[in-house]
Amino acid sequence: PYQTMILTCPASVLPVDASPDLFRFIHACKPSKSFQDMQMELNLPLPQIYGMAAHVLYWQLGKVVSTMKTQNVYCINSNCPITKDL
Repeated sequence: PYQTMILTCPASVLPVDASPDLFRFIHACKPSKSFQDMQMELNLPLPQIYGMAAHVLYWQLGKVVSTMKTQNVYCINSNCPITKDL
């Protein structure tokens, strides 16, 4: 319940025949919203949320990460290539 899903591609990549619950799950995914928060928002059982997260993870459309909060401290890897696109 303390983790969330970050999408690695746009929601438009989803197949047209995906379930409505999966579309709702994808659009509810935000780095600051935990699976438990999504469960309450979408009114779905937590095991179903986990199943949809596993589905998205299997198809490499997203990654499971810790929920981002304003109290957390983040740092950038010093070896990370940072470029400015103009």
